[in-house]
Amino acid sequence: MSLLDVLTDEPPTAAQGSPQAHDSLTLPQIERYIALARESFGSVPVVAIDYLGYLRDATSGSQYDKVSRIAREVKALAKRTGSRIVLACQTSPAGEAGAVPVQLHHLRDSGAIEESADIIIGLWGDVDDPARRHCAILKNRHGRQDVRFDLHNSNLSFTEIPVVEPRARF
Repeated sequence: MSLLDVLTDEPPTAAQGSPQAHDSLTLPQIERYIALARESFGSVPVVAIDYLGYLRDATSGSQYDKVSRIAREVKALAKRTGSRIVLACQTSPAGEAGAVPVQLHHLRDSGAIEESADIIIGLWGDVDDPARRHCAILKNRHGRQDVRFDLHNSNLSFTEIPVVEPRARF
């Protein structure tokens, strides 16, 4: 029996396209997952949540309200459990399907994501080389923000690249 079987009434199904309500978890379920993992393995230093949009939220309200509430609750969950939580989220259409450098204003549905996060890393593709990905630290509450990397898909390694600031025109 897996941890997911313990947490849900029915076993998970293969996600094909958009998940059904029973395919996604709530934050209380994820917290129980963390507690069970801690009992089995000791510490749980990192928790990855594949996509904010798939988290289930029973409270009514707009999509903006839902995302704002989840972003704040994820931060609280990290503090309660002592785990770092990596939360993937989608960019807005202004992100041009991942072909332009991601900026904070591209975060989809809520400024609460930016407010709650300690670190935000943007990831985007290279229009000239589809196998190449770029990433930048967009927010770092406790460190440098002026860092960009290339992500090498072949071995999942990162190489820091220099950030070139635009020259002022006089």
